[in-house]
Amino acid sequence: MNFSASKFHKSVLGLYEQATRVRLIVGDFKYKVRHGQLLGQGSMQPAPGCERYVFLLSYRDGENPTVKIINPPLRCRSDQSEIPHTYDPDEPCLFRPSIDWSNEQSLGSTIIPWLAAWLFYYEMWHATGEWLGGGEHPETNEDEISNTNDSSQE
Repeated sequence: MNFSASKFHKSVLGLYEQATRVRLIVGDFKYKVRHGQLLGQGSMQPAPGCERYVFLLSYRDGENPTVKIINPPLRCRSDQSEIPHTYDPDEPCLFRPSIDWSNEQSLGSTIIPWLAAWLFYYEMWHATGEWLGGGEHPETNEDEISNTNDSSQE
């Protein structure tokens, strides 16, 4: 038998297929596809008794998806200076870019469950003051510069 590598090539899901898979999980997900970009809005309640959060999802094939929480706004605890595992005050850190996500994956089976888990741990953080969601947050350029400066002063 002659097996070529192309027979095993993983397919990339199109933007409409990605949106449809999200909508299977998030029933109120509304979206538009324009200029090669999926833009959508939906809501979820991570667990009974938790808030219902409205989120925006943006995805362009070949790039990492982004999610922003728009309502209710994410807020910091009064005894802490920042919200854990976020890129911006409204953008949760759901995955490690280029490690956990690829465009061969479904947004509905990765990003959406990761968002639900993140929101659950966000609520637990508000209740306990401790981030129970684990994970790691990649260093930013500022962190790398700070670490370089610290080691050069030794």
